[in-house]
Amino acid sequence: MNIYVKQCLRIALCLLLLLSAQAIAFSNIARAGKKLTVNFDGNIDGTVTVQVSGTDISIDETISANKTYHDVDSDATVTLTASCGETSLFSSWSGDVSGADRVASFSMSNHNRAVTANFTLSDDEAAGETVTLSLTFSGEGSGSVSLSGSQGNGCSLAAEGSCTFFDGERVTFRANADIGSEFDGWSGGLSGSDATVAVIATADASYEASFAIAPEATVPGCGTSNFANYTSGFDETHFDLNNVGVSDEGHLQLQTGGEAIDPNNIVIPFEQEVSVTFLYEGAGYDRSDFGWMLAAEGVDGTRNEVYQDINDNDNDGILDSEETDSNGDGKIEALDNRRVLGTFAAGTELAFYLNVEDFDGSEVKHKGTFFTKEAWNADVYNGGCKNVNDGSFTKKYHLG
Repeated sequence: MNIYVKQCLRIALCLLLLLSAQAIAFSNIARAGKKLTVNFDGNIDGTVTVQVSGTDISIDETISANKTYHDVDSDATVTLTASCGETSLFSSWSGDVSGADRVASFSMSNHNRAVTANFTLSDDEAAGETVTLSLTFSGEGSGSVSLSGSQGNGCSLAAEGSCTFFDGERVTFRANADIGSEFDGWSGGLSGSDATVAVIATADASYEASFAIAPEATVPGCGTSNFANYTSGFDETHFDLNNVGVSDEGHLQLQTGGEAIDPNNIVIPFEQEVSVTFLYEGAGYDRSDFGWMLAAEGVDGTRNEVYQDINDNDNDGILDSEETDSNGDGKIEALDNRRVLGTFAAGTELAFYLNVEDFDGSEVKHKGTFFTKEAWNADVYNGGCKNVNDGSFTKKYHLG
């Protein structure tokens, strides 16, 4: 019996030693060092601070070139922090880590890890050096000058000021005279009287734009472009203007509201202030918004809203939102609806639009936009149409 017990004890002890050896072996395998590689890509004016917290190895250093760390604990926590140089921007991490945050933390999780820090050139470095172009104004007239750079820089100045451009950028100057003034010429590094000139910006420079008072006898938009004294009245044979007649008193008269105006071709005959006045609401939609556009910009051009949510529920010819004497003439009437659009040059073509919406409760049931330019309107309306086999018909819209 004793012999049997001793033998069992020996066997158990051997098994215990064997299991211990295997556990140690497995432990050594599990804790075998892993490899951590940190790479750089792009503009290398940057650094990465590597911090590794593990049982057998600890790292805290800043590197500026590719580096591989061996024997990193398999369960170590790694923190990488990217820092930019004077000419660089940190872009992102790639490889076993992704994202654009400068700080990235992860666990080795018993794997080899390779991470790349991506850098790009800073905006200033990518663009190159910058130069400043300054502009002053002279003369008794007034106006503005727009400066447009070939690389997207630019500004508009109506008084002394400056703009910044990239070195080597092509800059176009455009002089725009105010009403009653005319552009008189350039000086201080530019020359000539052409309203549009261009330079290559290679160094800081100063220029001058001169505006003069336009001759009083000039009639903007006049077909002959001659100077004449019209104090005694207008001779209609002297002019070739759209939508303009001569009154019995000898005054030029814009035929507003008359058949002379074609809604499809509203052209401003001479430089003048343009206004619109609401007269009647009859579109029949739950909501209507009215505005104007420059026809030259096309159907997708800028829309300038004039009236929003048009309502004249009491049918008195005055917008419900304008039941006040807004023009100060002592009366509340349709003229209080008047809106000035601005002053437009001769030959400018305007288009007007009406945004409409119908509602079913709080939900929009139907919406659309109609234009005075016939070609801008949709040719086909799709909907439930009675007595039409395919459910569609051709429809033209005329606004005027």
